Amino acid sequence: MAGMVPWIGCLVMVCCLGCGMRNRQAVEQEADMALVRELTAPVFFGQQQLFAALGTTAHELVVFEVTGQTVKRIPEPGTAPRVRSEARVVFFRIPDDCGEGWSLYYFDSRSFQLRALPEVKPSEAGDGSEATDSFVVFKALDRTGRWFPGEHDLALVRLRFEVDAEGEIRFAGKKKVRDIPGEPVLPVHLRGAGRVFFLSRDNEGGSTLMSVDEAGEDLSTHLEEGAGTISRIYSDDGSTLVFESDKPGYQALYRLDPVTGEVADYRRLEAETGEQSRYILRSRYVDGTASPVVVRVPEILGVREVAALVTAQNPEVSLRRAELAASLVEVGIAILPNYPSFYFELGTVSQAGLFNDQTSFFSQTLIDGLLGLFQPLLDIRRNRELWRAAQLTAEAARSRLDNEVNERVAEAVKICFEVAYLDELEAVQESLLEVYGERQAYYETLDTVGGTLRLQLMAAEKIMVAAASEKAHTRRRREFLMNRLKQLCGLAREVQVSLAPDAFHLREAEFEEAAVLRELAVLNHPQVRGINAELKKARFLESAGPEVRGILNVAAEYEYTGKSTSSAVTDIINLTFSGGISTAHGKAARLHTAYWRHVKDALGIELGLVAGRVRQGLDEALMDFKASQDDSRAKALDTRYALEQVRVARLYEAIDTPGDADAYDPLAVITAEQEYLSAVARKARVERDLGIRYVNVWRETGRSRLLADNLWAYSDLKMEGRTASVWLWETRAAMETEGSRDAFVTTAKEAGVNRVYAYLYSDSRLLTEMMDRERFILFLNACAQANIEVWALLGEPEWLTAPDGALALGRGVDRINRFNASRSRFEPKIAGVKIDLEPHSVPGWETDAALREELNVSFLRLLKKAKSRMTGDMPLWVDGPVKWFTQEAHRPLMRQAARLTDGITVMAYFNAPETTSRVVAKVFEEAAGPLEVGLEFSGKAPPSDTLYPLDRAGWDRVEQALSRQWMENPGYRGLSFHDYSALKQIFEGGEE
Repeated sequence: MAGMVPWIGCLVMVCCLGCGMRNRQAVEQEADMALVRELTAPVFFGQQQLFAALGTTAHELVVFEVTGQTVKRIPEPGTAPRVRSEARVVFFRIPDDCGEGWSLYYFDSRSFQLRALPEVKPSEAGDGSEATDSFVVFKALDRTGRWFPGEHDLALVRLRFEVDAEGEIRFAGKKKVRDIPGEPVLPVHLRGAGRVFFLSRDNEGGSTLMSVDEAGEDLSTHLEEGAGTISRIYSDDGSTLVFESDKPGYQALYRLDPVTGEVADYRRLEAETGEQSRYILRSRYVDGTASPVVVRVPEILGVREVAALVTAQNPEVSLRRAELAASLVEVGIAILPNYPSFYFELGTVSQAGLFNDQTSFFSQTLIDGLLGLFQPLLDIRRNRELWRAAQLTAEAARSRLDNEVNERVAEAVKICFEVAYLDELEAVQESLLEVYGERQAYYETLDTVGGTLRLQLMAAEKIMVAAASEKAHTRRRREFLMNRLKQLCGLAREVQVSLAPDAFHLREAEFEEAAVLRELAVLNHPQVRGINAELKKARFLESAGPEVRGILNVAAEYEYTGKSTSSAVTDIINLTFSGGISTAHGKAARLHTAYWRHVKDALGIELGLVAGRVRQGLDEALMDFKASQDDSRAKALDTRYALEQVRVARLYEAIDTPGDADAYDPLAVITAEQEYLSAVARKARVERDLGIRYVNVWRETGRSRLLADNLWAYSDLKMEGRTASVWLWETRAAMETEGSRDAFVTTAKEAGVNRVYAYLYSDSRLLTEMMDRERFILFLNACAQANIEVWALLGEPEWLTAPDGALALGRGVDRINRFNASRSRFEPKIAGVKIDLEPHSVPGWETDAALREELNVSFLRLLKKAKSRMTGDMPLWVDGPVKWFTQEAHRPLMRQAARLTDGITVMAYFNAPETTSRVVAKVFEEAAGPLEVGLEFSGKAPPSDTLYPLDRAGWDRVEQALSRQWMENPGYRGLSFHDYSALKQIFEGGEE
């Protein structure tokens, strides 16, 4: 044995003892599938809600990977391409909106944004050569091609790619930027300036700002003196550089103009961004695998889109979601200590002979091996309880996530109400400034002729200055709130978005009884559920027992000793029990029990306090909401009264004369308009408060996640898809008296009507004769109070054939324009124009092709004339028969009418709802624009064309069968009833 390795080497290099644990990083799906589904649902809920609200954008993924000295395209990136890896260059090919072309985007792994690549220009060679464009990427990579943040030996690498007209991308070359004195980090490519800036760091931590051109040449140094120590650089607008420096003695941000070299204090630039900012990259999780998903942020956001963005990518929500994901991993780890441990031992056994007369130091050496399985017994129950406690830790994390979603969604929706109020307030302030200007001009005129006191003019000037200041503040606050809303939605400040012009009719909104809501709040509020989870968790931790405890282990071992692997001296199996107990075991158990008893008591008290705060907060929210509803009704009456004052003041102005000094007040109209605008502003403020307090009720019940869908039920935007309109031919009779006006509004509301086509007669006399005009204004105001739009119904059969038909139609539209112009911005106006000419009803249209062509041309000329004379954004609709859509010979006329107007009311006049449903389905297949479905209820129509006779129950059946049948069709705009006299008979039982 003298030639064997010395005994010290044997002890160090041969004797080996190891113990391995089987590391399972997730809970076994078979055992805990139900739990995992329940706990992981909130982790990805926000993503799915975002996809449901905004939809996803089809795309093709192109991925290149830098490995060593090569750059290779990954043929099939798969579902998880690691797009954020610094060693990968990722492109997204996204189809255009029209679906005919594509756009190419580069994924910036530092800002996590998609940057649009320039469009490939056609080849100018003229020889049929392929058109290509190039795109360069600069990355700081280590020399092996992998990214190790903080490691040394980095190089600035220029990667060039070529893109052809078909969107194919090819790697075209790699180049290392040379002669950089230090370590290049944080490259920032300012494409507008054509340079790449980076920091060169030395071994002492100093940094020098340097740059190269897009070819990787022209290495330049910037800010060598007076810039302080530069810590990091980035760009927030893609054209200038922002750097952090300790120049003033503390960390501050500065902006560097790459062209002029000028340095200025940092101010965020509200610059418009390119289209690439509208695309955001998210992940879809399917069967535990993440795949990139591109979502396009719309330019106009509604409440549902805002709630989806907040839920999916709000930073605070994302933080809570990450904590939940970590706690889910902890659930899987908690049970691992109960798994058995394998251990082994390999070494040598030698008889040293130190205390006998053997002449050899190593008299004999044997191989000794041990393989065993070790299982702790007393810790199985404890680990099981700790695993249950980990589950409740995840449940508490889920509650914190739900609470964050509840708070942030509520905050975002309240900002939507606030911004809508500020938009209306700014418009009111603009109108008030005009009114104040008229008052000031009046006083200035009197001051010129010496007929007034200087004090009155000074008061008018003071009001003008104050109003302008309030308007400026309104604009600044709106800008602040929009930036906060973008932050809540996880969008960059530079993304240009606006809110949908929506209004919510919450005056009649109702909640469950207060007692029921309190129960729902206590059961659903995430703060209560979170404390409850912590309380249950404390019970499991108490049951787990103290860490100072007895131990009992069982082990099974196989041991082998021999001169070689084939010559055994001993070959045995050992089954052993081992254990021990601490002398502090009893005391540890008592202290453990006492500790957790106090913790449970504290959590029980906290649970009661939180539940009490939730109930109290809900009671207060309900009280405030009810108060806002009452206040909204009062302000509506106040606004209606002020509007009537404006009408009366204008009427007196029209009939009074300046010579009548006792009755004539030259400022009466201005004063009335000022009071009306102030009432509109007060009403808008109350409507804002009503919306915010509606949100607060949902927030206090912990259910803000459902808020957007519930608000949608009261939305104006939803009502647009469910418009119910009615023809009104006897307009003078409907507006004649207060009773007739009230009767019309009552019948219209019972029928669900929110638009009326009021016939203004051939000469539009209702808008020109003084008394008719005043009655029409009263009718208009009454309809506005009931949220019913009034449209002008124009059309005389002779206009199609008379030489002055276009002139007569033009005069009618001009009268409507003048009438609307005489009304202030916030007064009810004629909302649109419906043309009812019906060339198909002229005798000979069906049989005489030449006459039909002549009538069709005249009809289209009249539509074009009406459209050209209408001012503002007032819509123009037209009536059309079913045959326009179902007969090929008439479809060209329908398509031309659709191009000239904003919509068509198809007169689907049949005597059975089933026939209407079948025919209208074919109509929608050919429709070239928005449609209303017209229904005939009059007993004066031919029996084959009307649903007459119907009582109220029959009306309900027809309305329910047809009103929502085509809601999924994007061109459907609702039902249109012909006419009011028929509805009046159905709802009031009177005569037509």
